[in-house]
Amino acid sequence: MSTITPLSSIPPLGSYTSRQGTGRPDSQVAPPTGEILKAMVLEARSGERYLLEIAGNRLLASSQARLTPGQQLQLQVVSTQPQVELKIVSDVFSALSGRSLVLLGSTLDLSALFASLTKGGSEGGAPFSRLSSSSGETLASFLPQGMQAIINSREGGEFLRTLFDRLGLNLESLLAQGGKEQAGQTLKAALLEIAHLFQHSERISEQVGKLLATLELFQLAQLQLGQERFLIFPLPLPFLDQGYVLVEQQPEGESGGEGEAGEHHFSLHLSLTGLGHLRIVFLLNQEGLFIRFHLESKEKAAFVAGFEEQLKEALTGAPLVSVSFSDGADDPASELVRRLFPSEQTILDTTV
Repeated sequence: MSTITPLSSIPPLGSYTSRQGTGRPDSQVAPPTGEILKAMVLEARSGERYLLEIAGNRLLASSQARLTPGQQLQLQVVSTQPQVELKIVSDVFSALSGRSLVLLGSTLDLSALFASLTKGGSEGGAPFSRLSSSSGETLASFLPQGMQAIINSREGGEFLRTLFDRLGLNLESLLAQGGKEQAGQTLKAALLEIAHLFQHSERISEQVGKLLATLELFQLAQLQLGQERFLIFPLPLPFLDQGYVLVEQQPEGESGGEGEAGEHHFSLHLSLTGLGHLRIVFLLNQEGLFIRFHLESKEKAAFVAGFEEQLKEALTGAPLVSVSFSDGADDPASELVRRLFPSEQTILDTTV
């Protein structure tokens, strides 16, 4: 994580001093944890020190990250005690605004790409034979047969963890940490190899480009939601029209009270042919497992509730404390867009 430590106090900013109600403009109020600050690098000085401009005010800061004069930064306050510490984050909102958000509703269906790669070329050989063994095996594992085999295996309970590791949403992080072998076994690495090998094939380039764009959009969504608090990744399952997992991670040292330590919260946002949109919320704590099913209508909720006993029989590993069924589910892509773009931010550029 690239961080910046201010060597002088951060001047009060309207975004948080205005919330103090009676706070005076010149009062020294530390920015709250999680606050996003925009900054510009004015000067690079010796000893890993930099002169920054934040909200029209200049301050000196130190950072091991290499910064250049004129560079625009988006900083998040990660600590205020014993001193203010800022994390450098990408300007994710701007990046998301330039992407096609319709890809959030796309499934990672590799069937068409696989068909193009296995079809014999003009020289009699299939393009698939040009791939490395690692990329070929990774690609095959994401086909319907491969995904179904993982789900049906004895290790099916570890499916979500395995899926996240194989998607490659943390590819850049793995490479930065020296995990070249693990990074090379991910779907994103395989797609990047295909994009390079077949850059002159219009059909394959288009297919792999859409898949890469979908993965990168989820990476940007991860940054926008906050890497320390949320984890999000798509579900490329053959029986889903849409699907992704949203995991809420408990920050270190934040138990929230007695009995809440070790609490796990995540939700599945799905669309299935015939059943429509579905949101399933899971809460696991010391008491056991709580599940809430949200469907598009009360009629569909009542239909799914008819399988409650089968669900109880299928669940193992934790006692089921409560399960409920109600309406209120929305399109998974729409729900994600609402999370990514707060009400005060607009997706459209209305400036002239």
